[in-house]
Amino acid sequence: MLRKFTKKRWLAALGVVAALVVAGAAVAYFTSGGTGTGSATVGSPAASDIAITGGAPSDVLYPGGAAVNVPIKVTNGGHAAIAVAKVHLASVTAPTGCAASAFGMDDVSVDQTLQPGQSVDVTGHLTMADGGDQNACQNAPLTLNFTSN
Repeated sequence: MLRKFTKKRWLAALGVVAALVVAGAAVAYFTSGGTGTGSATVGSPAASDIAITGGAPSDVLYPGGAAVNVPIKVTNGGHAAIAVAKVHLASVTAPTGCAASAFGMDDVSVDQTLQPGQSVDVTGHLTMADGGDQNACQNAPLTLNFTSN
């Protein structure tokens, strides 16, 4: 009888060990860790998201005369907020014989973060230097080309 008793105990112990191994494997499966990688891309505003339009000057320009106010509208046409620090007169397009270099404007401070669809109005001060014979500039249409930041 001692032999049967030992065999039963041995089978019971083996059953308990087997159950613990299975439970341990299940716990290890559900609690195991791991590592991995992923990727994402962060968008950035395009230069075309900002529209800068100049309005009609407050007066006419004269060589060496007073600066004239030029209303400027800055609009965020993008899908994200964009910080605009300043508007810069990048160039002036003038008719043949009229020196575009005679015209100038200091940078115009904006210092705002524009939400999508938001606009802000600022004013620039356009000047015309006195550079000798500028008859070709009389009544000439000018195109002011702006950039921002």
